[in-house]
Amino acid sequence: MERSVGSRLQTLFQQLEKIGGKQARNQTSTEDLQTIRYVTSKIHQILNSQEKTHRDTVLKNSGWVDLILATLKNTSDRTVLLNSIQILAEMLGKTREFYLGESRHKISFTKQ
Repeated sequence: MERSVGSRLQTLFQQLEKIGGKQARNQTSTEDLQTIRYVTSKIHQILNSQEKTHRDTVLKNSGWVDLILATLKNTSDRTVLLNSIQILAEMLGKTREFYLGESRHKISFTKQ
């Protein structure tokens, strides 16, 4: 794996973990929410645009998977929810459509 992508993922997950503690205690500011949106978007972008080894790296780090699940559990923000669901779907390497509210979103759930 490229060191730059691996270290970028590590930095993003560290940012998410730092803010995640505030989020669990309902102390998330607007700035924190914007950061969570950015971080989850970037993680999804990396996993979506990189090769399978990067997805496997995230899957092997159970702390990162737990962090995405905790983010999904502790947020009510639609953008963060979608980003988190898409990250999990990308890690599974599959595609499928789902509905969140009245909007339809496509997520990958095809076997690779």
